[in-house]
Formats: sequence, C-alpha cells, structure tokens
Amino acid sequence: MRVVVDASVLIYLIYPNAPAPKNSTGTGVVTHCRERIEGLLEALDEDGTEVIVPTPVLSELLIRSSGKEQEVIAILSGKRSVVVAEFDDRAAIENAMLRRSAAAKKPFLPAKKEGLFSISSG
Repeated sequence: MRVVVDASVLIYLIYPNAPAPKNSTGTGVVTHCRERIEGLLEALDEDGTEVIVPTPVLSELLIRSSGKEQEVIAILSGKRSVVVAEFDDRAAIENAMLRRSAAAKKPFLPAKKEGLFSISSG
C-alpha cells in the first residue's frame, strides 16, 4: 500500500516546535505532534506501507530550512518507508483539478495586491 503525505503532516517531524493544530473539539491544540508522526511512520513502516512525499511537499518543507536543506533531506531519508516522488505533468494536472474543485466550494476572497502575479509568455 502507498500513502501520500503533505507538509502539514511532515512539518512536525522536521520542525518539532511548529505551532500545533487545533484539536477536534476546537478547545485546545493537538499534543505530542512529533511523537504522533513518528508513531504513524513506524506503524506504516511495519505494515510495509510506502510513504510518498511529492517533491512540491519537500519544497514546502525546505522553504524555512534556512540553509539546513541537507538536514531536512537526511531526516526524511532516514525513514525506511519514506520515498520522495517526482511530481510529473500528470500529477500537476490532477493536483490543479483537485485544488480548483476545492476552491470552487469556498467563497471567493479577493487577493491582496502584494499576492498578485502574472505569467509572462515571453
């Protein structure tokens, strides 16, 4: 079996002091995030489950690594079940379709001026 994880899961493995998400009741935060992720990876490894980390997820993790990119990669490489997978054209199209679908369900929020960008064709 394969499982794909994103940065919201791996962040606690790489940056244990990252702010924890709210718990399911909304009255507090999830505790022991790093330990939970470590336990999840161990359980998946024992089951023979391959943990896929798409390269865009790796990139998200590296954004705040401040010159410690090799350390982040070493942490992930040290996990037997973790495989960094290329994000090819097909995956990019599928991801875009999923994000478009999710965005269509949310109310439109105008972009802040500094967040705007344009794509140049030449």
